[in-house]
Amino acid sequence: MLDIFKVFKITSPLFEKFLFRIISGAMEYTEVEVLLTPSLLSYLNEAITCGCRDDVKKYILEYTKSTDVKTIKIKDVKSLHKVINDIRCSADQPKVYLHEMLEGSDLHIPEFKCHPRNPILEARIKRLQAQQENREYNKMVRNVQAQPDDFVAVGKDYKDLNRQLITILNFVVTVGGSFAFGYKATEYAFGDMGDTFLLQMVVGLILAAVVFIADMYFLIKSFA
Repeated sequence: MLDIFKVFKITSPLFEKFLFRIISGAMEYTEVEVLLTPSLLSYLNEAITCGCRDDVKKYILEYTKSTDVKTIKIKDVKSLHKVINDIRCSADQPKVYLHEMLEGSDLHIPEFKCHPRNPILEARIKRLQAQQENREYNKMVRNVQAQPDDFVAVGKDYKDLNRQLITILNFVVTVGGSFAFGYKATEYAFGDMGDTFLLQMVVGLILAAVVFIADMYFLIKSFA
């Protein structure tokens, strides 16, 4: 990575995009290419003219023998840089720096190729998505689905309402009957003592309260 920073001292509008592609793994270092400028072509021709090695001459000819070649790999530029400097050192000529060779060039970023997805994996993903959608739909309509038999449901509701009304009526009659029993029992027991209305009311209310509490306890227990 440090070599890349040294190479591209020149400003390029694609440099940030290039770094992102390298870091994200979309490109390998060996895939990086730059535009093949006339300046780079002159260095390639210089290497051939000065009698470079056969292996170096082989890859240089790949760039010079055809006008259709528009880019050159960074690794080949670095190799060319070394060859040129070796030749110039042996001829007592000044060295050339890598950024000078790349002056006027720019990054060439190949188009990212999306690999086809595994058809078996794709089918499995679609099946899992369909299952998840069905679960979400069933969860959403769970409380609004119609009963299998509306008549049975209405009859059950009617029976529940009838049972509750009977329970309430029985509660009222029991409490009222207890009050009446206490009221009348006191009248018959103490009728010869004169006016016993207040005593009758007190005894009736006490019996009604006791029965009320007892019935309320069993009523709450039955609905719990």
